[in-house]
Amino acid sequence: MLTASIVFAGALALDAPPAAAADGDPTDKVVLAEDFSAGTLPGGWTSHRGAWKVEDGRLVGTSVGGERARVSFGSSYENYRLEATANFLQVANDSRWLNLAADYHGAEDYGSVFVVRSNTKASNGLEYAVSEAPGAAYSSPVTGPAGVSLGTGETHALSLEVRGGHAVLSIDGTEYLTTNDMFRADGTLGLVVNNATVAFDDIKVTQLAPEETSPGESTIKGFAKNLNGGSWDAGHVQGIAVDREKGRIYYSFTTLLVKTDLAGNVIGTVGGFTGHLGDLDFNESDGRVYGSLEYKDQKAFYIAVIDVDAVDRVGMEAQNSGIVRTVHLDEVVADYTADMDGNGVFDGNTGKTPDHRYGSSGIDGVSFGPQFGSTGGPQFLTVAYGIYSNLDRTDNDHQVLLQYDTSNWDAYAKPLVEADPHRSGPEGVAGKYFVRTGNTTYGVQNLAYDDLLGRWFMGVYAGAKPGFPNYTLFAVDAATAPVRGELVGTGGDQGMLIALAPDGRTHEATGIRGWIQKADVGMESLGDGLFYLARNRSAGGMQTADITLYRWTGDASAPFALVNSESELHREPVITSATAPGGQVGAAYTHTFTASAFPAATFSIAAGSVPEGLDLDDKTGILSGTPREAGRTTFTVAADNGVGRATQIVTVEVAPEDGPGSVGWGSGSFGSLSGSTGR
Repeated sequence: MLTASIVFAGALALDAPPAAAADGDPTDKVVLAEDFSAGTLPGGWTSHRGAWKVEDGRLVGTSVGGERARVSFGSSYENYRLEATANFLQVANDSRWLNLAADYHGAEDYGSVFVVRSNTKASNGLEYAVSEAPGAAYSSPVTGPAGVSLGTGETHALSLEVRGGHAVLSIDGTEYLTTNDMFRADGTLGLVVNNATVAFDDIKVTQLAPEETSPGESTIKGFAKNLNGGSWDAGHVQGIAVDREKGRIYYSFTTLLVKTDLAGNVIGTVGGFTGHLGDLDFNESDGRVYGSLEYKDQKAFYIAVIDVDAVDRVGMEAQNSGIVRTVHLDEVVADYTADMDGNGVFDGNTGKTPDHRYGSSGIDGVSFGPQFGSTGGPQFLTVAYGIYSNLDRTDNDHQVLLQYDTSNWDAYAKPLVEADPHRSGPEGVAGKYFVRTGNTTYGVQNLAYDDLLGRWFMGVYAGAKPGFPNYTLFAVDAATAPVRGELVGTGGDQGMLIALAPDGRTHEATGIRGWIQKADVGMESLGDGLFYLARNRSAGGMQTADITLYRWTGDASAPFALVNSESELHREPVITSATAPGGQVGAAYTHTFTASAFPAATFSIAAGSVPEGLDLDDKTGILSGTPREAGRTTFTVAADNGVGRATQIVTVEVAPEDGPGSVGWGSGSFGSLSGSTGR
């Protein structure tokens, strides 16, 4: 017989919330202490499946007929601790488990649970598992082993501390499993047993007081650390976009667009989308929001181009308003409707078919950024395919990314008329690329380009193929040149392949790199290493979105970290400007020195002097004026921001005013680069 003691750090409410302390200070409060001494299932506890009985002062749950036994009780506080003992009395095998349901709907069997197997030393001995809707399959974004095996016949203490979306699971006082993205389902607590008999006892629930926060900066670079997108009678949040210049945030709630300011105040909404409005991005060149829009029954896939400046009140409509125009994507339709088995029948919106080229289910992730293989130049709209989850085919293990030049899209964009979908759009694409990640569930949900890192990020729902690592965040470096090659698993198809970025976790069997990180319902790069990540949840039958400010760390286990101070973003300058051009006597001259740094760097001449007639603006880095003397001048420019200093030797050659010039005249060059850290 196995006894396992399980502790949840967080409080469970079974009745009304406890009164505050007399002095008004928040304190931890025990709201439930149950030893089952009454001999019956306590009031407020509901058995949904399996056999549950109180025996010898313990609650014993047994799965029956292969179904998971489950019981629910209380409610899931924002911050709580649940403590219990659990004894595996019998298991079908040592991979069987119990679930500690942290935010759960017992009747429908969905929400957030923590899996504890009998063999907790297995690589998946502990799991955080989540199902976000009734009938939806569970996925396990976080798994890991414990340092102790529960086996059978032993008693152990486990602890899971829940604070908002953060949870830590421990055994015998040692932390073993952590997630920062626990799905909140507006549910209860509960216990679940799979192909086993487990006895539970000494359950205690403590509501935890909010953690004290330091009086540091309330915003970082003007961005709030936490925001909420409001509660809406719509689908779950699909993506977010930020207009940094105007201070606006946009949320896609599947059938609804919501516009807020940077403080979270709602400015307006656009509803009436009967299709699927997915990921969003803001186009700085035209001030509009672009979002993926699917009408699978009509075999129509669009980019919605939204005039967000016109969104100024709640309740605006997408159709017949002029706010939303759409551009049709023929390339997506061709792959989605491909009759891959050649039987002359397109099987429609289902993943259980050999149809759909590359397993395409449509589109979702969108983002603006440079053409693949470069970190600068014109901005292209990148559109990512949705990919059906199908474990039986091998041609669906790549993410598919299309790039479009949108500079002439006004010629294609037409108002949204859902009853009569148009087919106006570009005939081709600027590029079609493939990234091998292993099959995922509906492909790239969120796509984001970060200019500081020069990197594309892809947030996905975890896949289920056992031969792949099923990471939930992938990245490719923008500078990585696409290479034509065979698309493994397609039977010889060729395509432009892009290698994954060389960091994160590594799956030895496949070489695939990535992270376990929730980035599937909203991910936005804010510059200087800052990101907003969204988390979806339901409350009172409504959908809402919580976005949290993070900084990129790149750590294999935790690639994003909460940010509390701008000082955490500080980085030394790196001079990034192009080679200084040459000049000519009497002709206006200008060149801009640039540096990647935070805080922003100021510029100075560290050695030598600039050509006579030119001056350097220390704030803008602009070297300008009218050269007065011909010749070669060498000087050192420095970029300094208090964190560190970067220097560069520069040579500018000035040609005579009226001479034809000669080799070497009118040219410039950069010499050596150096940097030093200021402390």
